[in-house]
Amino acid sequence: NRIAVVTWNNALRSTLSFSNAKTTILNFINAMAARYSTNSTTGLTKAKEYAQSFQANTLHAVVLLTDGENNGGGSGHSQAIDDSSLAICQELKNMNPATIIYTIALGNAMQKDGSGNFIKPEGLAIDQFLRKCASGASAENDNIYYFIAPSAAQLNTVFTTIANNLQKLRITD
Repeated sequence: NRIAVVTWNNALRSTLSFSNAKTTILNFINAMAARYSTNSTTGLTKAKEYAQSFQANTLHAVVLLTDGENNGGGSGHSQAIDDSSLAICQELKNMNPATIIYTIALGNAMQKDGSGNFIKPEGLAIDQFLRKCASGASAENDNIYYFIAPSAAQLNTVFTTIANNLQKLRITD
């Protein structure tokens, strides 16, 4: 089992190539910091490149974690970035074998709207985007691939759940 990490905001910021060295991975993750602007197409493009480098019959998963909606450095939500990112999500899901996509909305500003959907103050767009990108998801339905982590403690729980789910999966002919 190996992990690669990609960080981005409006552009690719840094990557950690596949590793199974726990200390290396944790040090990379602990050094990550939020930056302004979000363009998930950037990170998903690199994730797709990594997924395509796998051999056939190799299980792969993407965990897309974001603390804000796609805005591409602008002042508001960008549907065009959502659309290009969702196209990559679909390409990943269509691979053989399919890439499993987990999505996580991160931040202490998460709150529920009148319909019970978690949103950030900028609106419902982030919730809908992450639901659609996740495996087995739609904008209307919850599933086991979409998570909300308003706090670091909840984020630890989410990653434990994802790790447990991945350990249960096996690819068979």
